[in-house]
Formats: sequence, structure tokens, C-alpha cells
Amino acid sequence: LARNSRMEEAERLLDLMMAMNRAGESDMAPDIYTFSNIVYAYSKQHQDLQAGPKAEAILDQCVQYYTDYNPADAPDPRLYVPLLLYYVHCRAPDAPYKAEYLLMRMIDLYQSGDFPD
Repeated sequence: LARNSRMEEAERLLDLMMAMNRAGESDMAPDIYTFSNIVYAYSKQHQDLQAGPKAEAILDQCVQYYTDYNPADAPDPRLYVPLLLYYVHCRAPDAPYKAEYLLMRMIDLYQSGDFPD
């Protein structure tokens, strides 16, 4: 869905998967690829100034979900890089600051040992 630009449907499906898994109604939990496909799809929309914040919200959901439910499978740099590249290429006035913030976040995670090598 995300790769076909059906973003609202992809986000609804992600929300449903997380809610059902949290409630114990389903063993079908979103994995890192579920989150990364949505982040990647938003990150490719350089002309849309709302795509970056939406991708960042999905990234934050992913981090929180794995912190709460599956810390062993924490997000790795592959989830952050497409969003970082979005901020590098988009023309939003705050993009350089957001890119720097995201890079600092990645460095902090790496230094804390929460990012794999």
C-alpha cells in the first residue's frame, strides 16, 4: 500500500495491526519492514512539505512500539536514513535543523548501543 502511494490506507492498516496486537487479539504484529515501507514512501515525496513530519511521526511510533513491546527488535539506521535524505532534499525552511536533529538522534542511539553496527 505504501509503495503505491495509498498512504492513508497503509497508516490505517498499521494502526489496526498495532491495536490488535496490543489488545492480544492477533499475533500479527507490525515488523520493522511494515514501518520502514511507510517511512520510505513518505520520504520519497520531497515536494510535499508535510511528508517529512508524517514520516517522522511513523518513525516515532515505531520506536515507541518496539520500546514497549519488542526491545530486542529496535529500529536500525535503515529506518532513519530515508527520512534524513528527505530533509536533505526538501525545501522546507526548517529542513536543515530537522536533518541535524535526526542525525544527532542517530548518533545518540549508536553511542548508547541501541543501534547495531
